[in-house]
Amino acid sequence: MGDVMVTRGSPKPPSKSSILLSPAMKLSHLFWLCIFLKLLDFITTYECLTLSGTVDNEANPLPRWLMEQIGLVPALLVGSALAAVILTFLFWACRKLDVKWPFYLLNAVMFGVVINNCYWWWFLS
Repeated sequence: MGDVMVTRGSPKPPSKSSILLSPAMKLSHLFWLCIFLKLLDFITTYECLTLSGTVDNEANPLPRWLMEQIGLVPALLVGSALAAVILTFLFWACRKLDVKWPFYLLNAVMFGVVINNCYWWWFLS
């Protein structure tokens, strides 16, 4: 008979401080982080544009046009719903292709957007 190696216990999980940078970071975690950042973007955009009193401060021309047509909150809801559909499709595609880099890139961009909104929120208040 062949030799059988017996190990005790389970492998040590990665430390909590390095979980975001580890290869063990799951695609689903990246997806939910992106959804959370989109929620923060919604909140900070709403706060900035209501403080300024005009949608002219929106930097992205497509949402600005939509806000002028249907109003601030409906445009933010439409944009968030569209983003959720796109992110869900991207999640499905990334699972099929076994890649994570699109979500690392999206999370970095979304984080920058939220930081920019927070700066303007602070600046306007």
